[in-house]
Amino acid sequence: MAENYKGVTGTYTLDYLKTITNKTVREFGMEDVAAAVNAEIAAHNAQLVEGLRDYVTPTTKREMPDATGQMLTDEMVLADEFGRAPTQVESKPGRIGLPLERYKIAKGFTTDFLTTASVAQVAMRTREVEAAHIKRMTRNLREALFRPVSFDFTDYRVDDMVLKVKPLYNGDGTAPVNGPAGESFDGAHNHFMTAPELTADAVDALIENVAEHDDNADVVIQVSLAEAAAIRALPGFAPIMDARIEQVPNGQMVARGSLNTGNIKNRKIGYYNGAEIWVKPWVYSGYLLGLNRNAAQKVLGLREPEEQNRRGLRIVATNIAYPLQSENFEAEFGFGVLSRGAAAILQITAGAYEDPTAK
Repeated sequence: MAENYKGVTGTYTLDYLKTITNKTVREFGMEDVAAAVNAEIAAHNAQLVEGLRDYVTPTTKREMPDATGQMLTDEMVLADEFGRAPTQVESKPGRIGLPLERYKIAKGFTTDFLTTASVAQVAMRTREVEAAHIKRMTRNLREALFRPVSFDFTDYRVDDMVLKVKPLYNGDGTAPVNGPAGESFDGAHNHFMTAPELTADAVDALIENVAEHDDNADVVIQVSLAEAAAIRALPGFAPIMDARIEQVPNGQMVARGSLNTGNIKNRKIGYYNGAEIWVKPWVYSGYLLGLNRNAAQKVLGLREPEEQNRRGLRIVATNIAYPLQSENFEAEFGFGVLSRGAAAILQITAGAYEDPTAK
């Protein structure tokens, strides 16, 4: 009977295992449970990377070229009578470092646990660990985006090399590459912006600060639920309406279709000045994120271990012969800014930019 619940690969799904409350793991079959848990974790890892595709470029490298080091300021000049021109010095890009940390959660499956626990308990524990993994990755991602300062990271997992992890442009003296229309920028260029209130001018400036670095930018603005009402009130904001409601010419409202309200803390709510507006649960209250989804190099790098079997969330088995038996789950990863102009932050405050990651 249970065989009918196996997927096309012959592996039980975790959702099915959650319904098995009357059998222990040993009674049900250790190998079947282990296969289901490992398949679930593999799917979780793949879906997580896919969900971050607008933000990150996965890599195993710990340093990447900083494109801002190439100024593109060379000029063609008149040749002399011999057809020669002065040699121009070519700029050399700097390097951007990416951290790599190891995180654990001591919530595994010991021998005693597997002897007495139901199959459903194993399934639920796996879901809990996946939720903790998502929470940690979300926290690190937003810290990488909203942190306005550089810091040194000692690559202790490899050889203790010190890596320079940089933020978005922060006026640190690094001048961005010339813009697609020939715009030039200086070392004071800053993508950590402030405005005393959420106005159309402030949001326009945020969009421009991101779009001016790319001739094919696709800018999206992400806000917390606390800012949703204010941004809806901007002149020119075009809201996405309830699918059941249509505005007819005489001003009356008529219902049609099916209700699709979605998650109020994680949904697209409309458009403003060509940019999609999204409410996101992880954006700090009082801050707006402007992101170029079309950036050739995504704003963040997601550094992972070089070894394939160490990437993503994984079970740390205490006995290689029994891969389900473990005391910990772990994940090794790190986020760092790769494309310093592919995003910008706007804080609604009367003062200077405040680092929300330090609060």
